[in-house]
Amino acid sequence: MFFCGRFFSLGTLQYTMLHSVYQPMIGTLATSLYHVLHDSLPAHQVGYSPIEPQRKLFLSLQLEQGAEGRRKLIESTSRLEAVGLLSTSRSYVPQEDDYVYIYHLHPPLSPQDFFNSHHLVFLLRDTIGQPSLMRLKERLFAPYPLERPAEDAAEDLTVPFYELFRLNPDRDDAELVTALDEMAAGNASLWNAHERPQSIGYPHAEILRRFPRASRNRRFVENLGRRPDQLGYINYTAAKYRLELQELCRLLDEDDIFDEAGELNEDVLAYRASLSYMQRNKRREEREMIVQRASGAKEEGAADLISEKPVDPLYQLEVPPLFAGRCDQQQYNLMLRNEPYTRMLERFFQGEPSTHAIRLFERMHLSYKMPDEVINVIMHYIHTYQLSWSKAFVESIFTDLMARNISTFEGAVGFIRERLAIAQKSREKSEQRKAASAGRPKQRRQAPAIVTQNVPDDPVTDEEFERILQKVRNIESKLK
Repeated sequence: MFFCGRFFSLGTLQYTMLHSVYQPMIGTLATSLYHVLHDSLPAHQVGYSPIEPQRKLFLSLQLEQGAEGRRKLIESTSRLEAVGLLSTSRSYVPQEDDYVYIYHLHPPLSPQDFFNSHHLVFLLRDTIGQPSLMRLKERLFAPYPLERPAEDAAEDLTVPFYELFRLNPDRDDAELVTALDEMAAGNASLWNAHERPQSIGYPHAEILRRFPRASRNRRFVENLGRRPDQLGYINYTAAKYRLELQELCRLLDEDDIFDEAGELNEDVLAYRASLSYMQRNKRREEREMIVQRASGAKEEGAADLISEKPVDPLYQLEVPPLFAGRCDQQQYNLMLRNEPYTRMLERFFQGEPSTHAIRLFERMHLSYKMPDEVINVIMHYIHTYQLSWSKAFVESIFTDLMARNISTFEGAVGFIRERLAIAQKSREKSEQRKAASAGRPKQRRQAPAIVTQNVPDDPVTDEEFERILQKVRNIESKLK
């Protein structure tokens, strides 16, 4: 069983393309199958034909209902599918316990689209030869009657839809929209293999309404209504890079977006949309950072009005040599606990922190949401024990803090004390191994005896010489 889906009707130009261009490539049997499927639905209708048995195709094409007939039918459908005139699928019907084959017909390409498809042009050239191909192209294309005008010589007088007609915005057309969506013909684009999948985000009329009239690209943008492929790519790019309508119109107004023939330069549009996207994200991050700084300043100002948080003596850290003589242990720990990390960073770097350190700890504060008191403790740990200020090492420390959910001064102090204890145990084990190896006497290997030419000449007795001769005779007898 089978049925056919068709959402077009053949016209004179399409008949000419089918018989003059496609038939030499696919053969007469495949062309006849295309006509049989096309005529399964009346010419004034689009949609789907009734379900009919497969033997109708065999009878219409005068094929025998056997292995040879099936082979020819499969070959014909394959040829139609290869050149883009047909797509085939099947669906299992439990009630009939059989498969239903669905043939979706597609219209022949127009002459300009066909000759822009290089693989089809090369196939036709291999079939009919290059001279016949050039004559066929001359017959299908009518020449331009005048000399080709300059780029800005022709004045576009076309009146767009929105300047002549006005729709009533007060009417509620929900029922009409629902009815149109339920029509089977509304799914026609699903069966057109030549259309690019697209979801129109900004209608053509909206883009024109925002686009400047005096722009050099105005006529190209107006022609987008007749180029659904270009309009679809523009909306795809806008959705991909989150472009607002105003940003999209600004990009379409730039140079090199359209070439002299009005074709959209997709690579240029995608590249500039990507740049706009990255710049917008960068501005957003800067705004968020400024807001975070402002909120931090407000919190700092509010904290100044509140009394300082004390530090338990159990969690007080030792004063590093840099601050010795300027403050005692309690004052130093109060600074670590209550001052912003930016001030402590300036103190650790003696007023001139590097840009690397500023950005590194700013990221820890804004992105990792680490409190100032925790960052101050980690800076004390790195400075006091002369550890690395590299990005990888600092991020590894804060990653451990996040994994342990440490966000307080006491937790950070306990964390660095734990790391110091582990490092101390490792040093002690290393020293013990060195001491043990130093206490043991070194065992020298006994040098092997070296045979020299000064070997003592011990005389051999007659009995020993006779035994040696007997062993030699036994060995020779075994070898024989």
